[in-house]
Amino acid sequence: MRKLTANAERDGRWWAVTVPEVDGLFTQTRRLDQVEAMVKDAAALLTGEPEDAFEVEVRPVHLRPRGPAGGQNEGRNPI
Repeated sequence: MRKLTANAERDGRWWAVTVPEVDGLFTQTRRLDQVEAMVKDAAALLTGEPEDAFEVEVRPVHLRPRGPAGGQNEGRNPI
């Protein structure tokens, strides 16, 4: 079984996912629990190997603080 590391970083409402072990593998999901399936699917397409040939470790990486209201006021001048 081939081990893959899925580095997931929150980007607004999405998780942006990169996998360093497979060149060009980038995907995104709405929920963190969807990362493993998306990575297996993308890895299978890029490598020609079956999805069950991969073991995926999901690693959430540096989560950026979005401000006191969850980012709603980000980039705006306070009144």
